[in-house]
Amino acid sequence: MTVSQYPDVAVRSDSPRPEASVLPAALELLESAGLTANWRIVAGQAPDGDGGRKPEAGLLPPFAEPGASAYGLARAARRAWGGTFSVIERRGPLVRSDGTVNVLLFRYELDMSDTGMEFESNSGEQLALVKTAAELGPREIPEQAALGIQAIAPDRVSEFVRTAVGMCRRLDVDDLVVAHKGNSIKHTDGLFALTAAETLESLAGAAGIAWRSLIIDHMAAELVRNPVDYRAILTHSSFADLLAAALAGQMTTDQLGVCTTYDPAGRPLFGHDPALDTSAPDADPERWRVRRLASTLAAGAALAEHLRLPPAGRALRRAAAELVRRDGGPIGWDQAVTTARKSLRAEGPARS
Repeated sequence: MTVSQYPDVAVRSDSPRPEASVLPAALELLESAGLTANWRIVAGQAPDGDGGRKPEAGLLPPFAEPGASAYGLARAARRAWGGTFSVIERRGPLVRSDGTVNVLLFRYELDMSDTGMEFESNSGEQLALVKTAAELGPREIPEQAALGIQAIAPDRVSEFVRTAVGMCRRLDVDDLVVAHKGNSIKHTDGLFALTAAETLESLAGAAGIAWRSLIIDHMAAELVRNPVDYRAILTHSSFADLLAAALAGQMTTDQLGVCTTYDPAGRPLFGHDPALDTSAPDADPERWRVRRLASTLAAGAALAEHLRLPPAGRALRRAAAELVRRDGGPIGWDQAVTTARKSLRAEGPARS
């Protein structure tokens, strides 16, 4: 069983700082529980280099206050959204033509940030991430949330999709688009898209609603050019803010759909990586690695349960819980890996 649903996701271990990676241990532990894990490390590009492409990770809500932390932005956005499900209806005249637009944005709010991490400002985890990214430089940003699936609760995603379909029926909307990152399962987005698609397959036809899936870059570009072609869009987290900005005429993209609008701090709305901020002090990378390993195991457990592999899910969840339990005391990397191995063996064979 391979966890990735996308053929372009590859296992790569060519990080310039392999000693700071949780990759080898995570792969070993996931596979010992019965999963074959595809892990991808993303190399980011500097804003003015490599054809002008931007780093891939770290989406910020549009027009953020300069200097705001990623954690603070996520918290503020959640307070503004007021729950796990919200609808943005953008209606009125188009900025670039004489037409009018009336588009529904159904937004599912994750329990964590888009990268699957929930770090308080200036916490040890965040500072370690910042330090690591600063040492690697702007052209080598390790994807720290390769399996940040724990933010997704598949049952809640299904409920969200059912609610959106019901609202579409009441409003006589017969076309729905699922907008997602789409190129891998490295954020929470892969499982969101997969779960949404499964639910829509069972509901949309009977409801008389046609649906299709578009990656966020394409979706944003299409909304800038042809917003009248879209009536309802289903997406999650700050992607909804990105699309709302596109609908309002506040965002521009190039021909490839890459955002070319910047916030007041001079950062692109789509593609800024807060980990490039080099102003943070030093932190403990050893503890950060242990916590990332625990987070990865918890992510694997959630994914195994979604894929109906309960033995693997139980084994991984137990191993993650054991690492979390020991986090309050002195636990080094080698001890953490040994602890996880023992926990998985104690659970017994986990293959399905």
